[in-house]
Amino acid sequence: MPKYRILNALISYPPNNQVYAGDIVDDLPTKSVKWLLEDGHIELADDSKSSKKPVAVEIPEVTEETIIDEPIIDEEVSE
Repeated sequence: MPKYRILNALISYPPNNQVYAGDIVDDLPTKSVKWLLEDGHIELADDSKSSKKPVAVEIPEVTEETIIDEPIIDEEVSE
């Protein structure tokens, strides 16, 4: 059976299986695979053309100028 990567937060299926986004499984119910693929809940794990690939994110350097000691409030709020 092909392996599938779970794309959504949580999928439950019998008997008492729960899988999370990023998990790779090969025991999904055969009757559910078609609609799970069509609705974007899973993808083939061994598909090299997959559009769901990890993305590198650049984290900006934190300096003293970027640290705010007190919040900046644009408008005063009246009660």
